[in-house]
Amino acid sequence: MSNDEDYPYEAKKRVTALIEALATVLREDPDDKVQGMALPVLHSVIDAIKDGIGRDNPVVQSSAGVISAEAIAAGDAIRAADALIVARILDGEIGPYPPMAI
Repeated sequence: MSNDEDYPYEAKKRVTALIEALATVLREDPDDKVQGMALPVLHSVIDAIKDGIGRDNPVVQSSAGVISAEAIAAGDAIRAADALIVARILDGEIGPYPPMAI
């Protein structure tokens, strides 16, 4: 993302918070899973991040099935480590915050 005006600040804020939350969970239990009421929240956050990046982005398109509405309805747990990998890859697609204008 090259233009400061086009930079997805909200997506960056969300992906940073998601990475921090997942990293905290994994520090306590490397085998932990995202489940229960956290599943729909994870789904919403990942969708908002994808919207911020742009749905035409190839990385966003390849991560389309990371967590589905069907998985949430079935109560399928997702490994927190897998969710963290996806979050970090999406963060890489966003890139660093633009430098501050002086």
